[in-house]
This record gives sequence, C-alpha cells and structure tokens, in this order.
Amino acid sequence: MTVSKIPLLFVRYAPGSAGNFLISILQTSNKLPCWDIQVENSKGTPQFENCFKNWFSKCFQSNLEDHIKHEPHHPYQLDFVSAKHPRGDDLSVEEFVKELKNRNDQLFLNNIQSHQQTIMRLNKPVVPQWGLGNLIINIVVDAPSKKWFYKTRYIKLFGKDNDGWISKENHPDYLVAKYKKIQFYNPYRFQMSKFAFLKNFVIGEPAIRPFYNYHKLLEPISNQHCNQYKLSLSKLLDPNTNVNVILGLFEQLDLGTPNKKLIEWACDHYYQNNIAPINHVIKN
Repeated sequence: MTVSKIPLLFVRYAPGSAGNFLISILQTSNKLPCWDIQVENSKGTPQFENCFKNWFSKCFQSNLEDHIKHEPHHPYQLDFVSAKHPRGDDLSVEEFVKELKNRNDQLFLNNIQSHQQTIMRLNKPVVPQWGLGNLIINIVVDAPSKKWFYKTRYIKLFGKDNDGWISKENHPDYLVAKYKKIQFYNPYRFQMSKFAFLKNFVIGEPAIRPFYNYHKLLEPISNQHCNQYKLSLSKLLDPNTNVNVILGLFEQLDLGTPNKKLIEWACDHYYQNNIAPINHVIKN
C-alpha cells in the first residue's frame, strides 16, 4: 500500500471540554467510520438510530465520577502514538502505515484503502507529521465556558482517596475498566494541598493552557499545513446553539446530509446527563 496522505479528521480539545461528545455525534455521518463496530455496521439499516442511541447512552451516563470508564474510545491499535504526549509525532506517513501493518490493524488500514476519513482526537498544539494536510476542528475554552470546564475536569478526570489526589486518566483502576489493560505507567497519585492541586492540574495543567487562546493553540508551525476550524466550547454547551453548530459542521466539512432528529436527541441526552448537572453544582 503506497500512501502519500492519511485521510483524517482531527477534533482537537482539552480533556474535559466535550471533545468526545462532538466526535461521537459526527460519527453519525456515513462518511466517517464509527468507533463502535456495531453502530458502523448498522448504518443504512432501520436499526441504525437505536443502535447509535444505545452506544451513545452507554458512553455518556449520569454517573460523571466514573465517566472515564465508559467514555467512547477508538478501536484502533495506536499505542505507538499519543493524542496528548509527543510519542510518535515524528513518524512519517509511511512509518505510520508500517506500524499499523505490524499490529494487523485492519480497521484503520481499511479506512485508508477506501479513502475514508478516520476521526481522531488531538489534545495538544503540535500536529503529528503523519497527520499533516488534514482538517482540524479546534474546541476553544472561551470565558463563558470556563466554570463548567473546570468543574467537569474536577469531577470526571480527577478524584481523591485515602492516599491523596488521583488522575483518573492514568489510574490503574480506570485504565483497566476502559482499555481492559494498563496502557502506560504515568504518575497518577499526587500529595499536595487542594489549592495547589486545583491550580496545577484542574485549571492550570500546562497541556490545557493553549486551549484558552486560539492563536496560542495554532503557534506550532505544523498547524500551517492543516485547515483549521474554530469552535467555542460555550456554543457546544448551550442547548440553544449546539444543534445548529453541529449541523453547520456537517455542511462545512461535507459530511453528507445530517440526521437532525438523531443529533437533537444526542445533544439533549448529553445536556441532561453531562451539562445540566455540572451547571447545577456550579450554581449551588
């Protein structure tokens, strides 16, 4: 297989800023292979809507403290790269494809062979070499969305036990629940005051700071080789704007005719289970 460019669609976001929500809804498009194989195979059949609703409901539950255990995750064999860390950023297209072949990742290889865009998350300013030339949807944490974003990160991504603060993204209990195995051995337990923890991890983690400023996010030169689309998080959280924002993405990205009723259902489900409860905590 000779490939000069891997067809991709990146959704770039700070962890905790509704990136997986947007990724999941975009996968209702026939032009984007769904991460869930059953949902993908049901496209074009009468079972599709119910199949998608079942998957989406399981991924976005009302138990926000265990969100990481249920959130959607891609089915590809991508342990050689990272959405957040520099691992694999310098791989060429040929090297990336070679790694897929080494892992017998037929799902991703089939997407490439059929010229279908694989939708992927990106949680950093740098665009990997193997992803250059593609479109990136950038979710920017704007001022109106910051309180929700901070509280969501605190509840979904972090926690506390008898031994101190924990990062659920790296904690063995949550990794095994999500991946059925330990992926990497990153630090996951921290001893410090609540103020220091909130300042250094929930609000001010270096990895999320660029997402507060769109121009800062696009500073790395690799961004000049991609088409960029800006999306304010507050527009994605607002039930008065989120459906139209997503419908607009379908049109601008040429994703085909959107299933408006299904998108409306998904936006309402996410709002009732993941947005409104956080807003309630903030107000009280």
